[in-house]
Amino acid sequence: MKQYFNDPQQEVMYTAAKDSVIVGGRGIGKGLIHAAWNLRNMQRMPGSDGGFVSANTKRCLTNTLPSMLQHWERWGFHRE
Repeated sequence: MKQYFNDPQQEVMYTAAKDSVIVGGRGIGKGLIHAAWNLRNMQRMPGSDGGFVSANTKRCLTNTLPSMLQHWERWGFHRE
């Protein structure tokens, strides 16, 4: 499935930085970037370690993970 990335998302995705920090407001598509990065890392580096950084656990479970799971399912990757 083809995925559209807007200009800020493309700029982040094409920048091959060791560490990236995205400071963006609502609607810029941070969840899509996060989902694409993690999927790429899981496919290219199986067995590697990764983690999510969030203000607190509740925020990660209510904002970050559901967004990533939605994108992955739309791309054909389903849980279990």
